[in-house]
Amino acid sequence: MSTQYLDEDEDDLDDREFGPETDHSASRYAPQIGPAWDPYESRPAERQQVLLPLLSAEHTNLHHVPTELQGGNAASKLEYLLNLPRPAEVVTALAPEEFVFLVTEIGKSDAAELLALASPRQLQACLDLDAWHDDTLDLDRMLHWLAVARSEGTEVLDRMVAAQEDGLLCLALGQVVKAVPIHEDTENEVPDDVETFDSPDGSYRLWGELDSPSMDGLRALVQSLYRIDVLRGRAVLRALSSELPSQLEDDLVALRNARLADLGMVGRDEALEIYAYRDPNAFATELREQWRGTAVTEDLSLLQRSPQPYLPLEEQARLGLALRDRDAEGSFLGAVYARLPSHVQERVQTGLLHLAYRVQCARAETAAAVDELPRWSRHALRTVAMGLQHLCDDDLDYAALLLAHVPAVELFRAGHSLVVIEVHRARRLRSSLGGAAGLALLEPADARLVASLLARHPAHAVGELQRPFETLAELAAVRLRLRALTARVTWMAKLASGDLQALLAALPAKDRPRLQALFNTALAWQVVAGRPQLQPMTGLDLREFLGRAFAAGRLAEELRAAVTAAVLADIELTDEVATALAEFVDESLDRLAEDLGGLAGAEQVDVRFVGDALWVTSELPS
Repeated sequence: MSTQYLDEDEDDLDDREFGPETDHSASRYAPQIGPAWDPYESRPAERQQVLLPLLSAEHTNLHHVPTELQGGNAASKLEYLLNLPRPAEVVTALAPEEFVFLVTEIGKSDAAELLALASPRQLQACLDLDAWHDDTLDLDRMLHWLAVARSEGTEVLDRMVAAQEDGLLCLALGQVVKAVPIHEDTENEVPDDVETFDSPDGSYRLWGELDSPSMDGLRALVQSLYRIDVLRGRAVLRALSSELPSQLEDDLVALRNARLADLGMVGRDEALEIYAYRDPNAFATELREQWRGTAVTEDLSLLQRSPQPYLPLEEQARLGLALRDRDAEGSFLGAVYARLPSHVQERVQTGLLHLAYRVQCARAETAAAVDELPRWSRHALRTVAMGLQHLCDDDLDYAALLLAHVPAVELFRAGHSLVVIEVHRARRLRSSLGGAAGLALLEPADARLVASLLARHPAHAVGELQRPFETLAELAAVRLRLRALTARVTWMAKLASGDLQALLAALPAKDRPRLQALFNTALAWQVVAGRPQLQPMTGLDLREFLGRAFAAGRLAEELRAAVTAAVLADIELTDEVATALAEFVDESLDRLAEDLGGLAGAEQVDVRFVGDALWVTSELPS
């Protein structure tokens, strides 16, 4: 970035700032606004040529990133880059966001040497991506970057500072310090109990709170600013007292978002729009109607002559650092991608890359949170795969047609909307249980399943962990479980005269049985009394159930069909609900056999040994 001047007088400057030989009467500093300088911006072919050592010639996978940068420790990655034949040219040619990813992955403090090689645009991107939390500047993060640059030398620090917008420097200073022109009454304008320092030209006094951890970093920033250009330093300090911080921050956010958009990234609020629901079944029908009669192979051959307008231009200079999901190569998406012509693969890859960036912007703490990048990149690719597989119904040729024509964002929305459908099932189940507190009635695994779906960002419970859904098979398993749980609640609500919530609410929280125990008890009453009911069993009832249900410690098989028939006797049950209930009867009887089979035939039965298998009263049988 070069300093800019306008041919106008500067009234506020005087000769003592520059010395008697300096003629500044025909110059005025023009503040740095917008993107910093990128040496390859208008030379894409040269950028491509310089990056050849890092770009794979293969077009059958979803990324180009070289093996040396995919794994290993920070030192090996840094050594690989610095040992390239022309490291400065290669590093400077990296896409701005990928430069930041590499620096943060290697570790800021360990990658100071890369900052020394970076272009102004890359240095600006370091703060664009990592020094903001949503729309608020994080001063600590910014000063950390400047400290890392400073560790490599004042020249690197000056280049980092010079690459930033004047407004950003002003906003950063304004979070901690105030500046007043030095004159004969300056001492009266500055409080006594503060830390002060003067600008290098002696024209401003800056002050902030004592013991502020940011003062040393901000002093170094001001010194750097003046080393770059005294006029620029004066302009930034003067703006401290004239700029409204809230308006300045709004302007900076708009400028930053515009730069992020050039990289395929967006602000958090806009990024979250990709999670908007779109009926995946209606979308599938719409696409079938649109492409009815299209010869898939012929259409794909046409793509070689007529690229589709929705796809972004291929950006072969990008390494695909955000798409390092090796498992995806053998997945459904990988199989579909391999069917596309190579030039279409390049453009689809760019679309997937932009999608991964968008998910990263929506979900990660900062856009440069490289430790989160693999998770959200994987989430982006797997959700696209779910949407694509649903829309094409496992037809690979048709899937290739859709991948080449439908924006990755729409495929992602279709996949996520399939998850949202299960979220609505979970909400209805929670409502039928009386709200969030009712989830405690479920078995721990089922409670985690429902709670994960109802989280701010729906997730799949895998044991004690939570992660985004990745396959249609996972969704199908959750759908079956929710269907079965809902069927059981619906059936028991009828036993409770339509008000299961009232029945449960009347029970003390510490004695309230879980849903599984309630269902098991209803089945046990079917055996004992000839009809299911929701009320606790006494010790005598328990003994009678054990005597009728078990023979030689094993469940009497003839009971299984009889109990199932009794449960399904309601003629209003749909086939789906009936199937789910039958599955639950089998599951419950198997559990009763496992938990209570050892008690059958015992002379004395202590209800405390029943545990949570059945809902029983606490008194002992006589």
